[in-house]
Amino acid sequence: MQTQTLVNAQQVPVRVDGAAARAPRGASTRSRHRRAVERVIETMQQRLSEPFHLDEMARVALMSRFHFSQAFRRLTGLPPCTYLGTVRLEAAKRLLLTTRLSITEVCLEVGYSSLSTFVRRFGSAVGVSPRRLRSLAASPESWPGPVRSTPAANSPTRAVVSGRIASSETVPGPIFVGLFETSIPQGWPVACDILEAPGDYSLAVSSEGVFYLYAAATAGSATAYLLPAGALRGGGSAVTVSGGRVCGATNVDLRAPEPTDLPILVALPVSAAAPEDPVATEPGRVQSRAAQVSQTGTRRVEREALG
Repeated sequence: MQTQTLVNAQQVPVRVDGAAARAPRGASTRSRHRRAVERVIETMQQRLSEPFHLDEMARVALMSRFHFSQAFRRLTGLPPCTYLGTVRLEAAKRLLLTTRLSITEVCLEVGYSSLSTFVRRFGSAVGVSPRRLRSLAASPESWPGPVRSTPAANSPTRAVVSGRIASSETVPGPIFVGLFETSIPQGWPVACDILEAPGDYSLAVSSEGVFYLYAAATAGSATAYLLPAGALRGGGSAVTVSGGRVCGATNVDLRAPEPTDLPILVALPVSAAAPEDPVATEPGRVQSRAAQVSQTGTRRVEREALG
């Protein structure tokens, strides 16, 4: 009788709160997904010159193609194959700045078979051509002072995006703040500002639409500005400008980089490019040009429409 009682007692299930029971499992799943995504990103960086298709990525992640795609986009903000494209362009920047490989060799090293396609995509994403990037790294003393962009006289301000940059980390140098047309920090920003330290910023915007706000801070060699892989960064949230109103989060907390961050493709400072650089643009899009240097050493970059 006593033995039967013990057996029954052992078979009685223990009731626990549902949320408490699920939390560790959910946390474990998120952690497993993050490790899987980081493993795929590491493989991307190791296989730059090789094809790396979605099915192979899912196998590396040990996940189904569907669940891997969902997890990857949730953690990085981009589809896996789009993210791979940014990794290749960031690697191209690194090779151009740290090796003596020719531009053609760099093109092949990062998985491009067409030099013209590589140069076009590089210029559009980085804001300067491969050749110009190298020349900037070779002569940092020729760089202009800090940037502040304003709409051109014939492009009335639609709205002012303003907010505050904060950081719990020690900020190593100038803080570059930019508003971009895509969720990737690439190409010429719609508007940009620079801060010497955490604080308030203001961006005058001459067009309406949905933009993406990013901030980054770095210091050191010319390579650190042109290839800000180790920069403190923050942002990525969508900001909508419509009817003179601004909607979206405009305060940014800077933090150390994480493995799942989007590469910062735009070269910092964003004004380092000369106006004659062959940056891909389209009719009706805006293109930056250098203006004057003020007494404080701040160069203004105006935005003007291409007619």
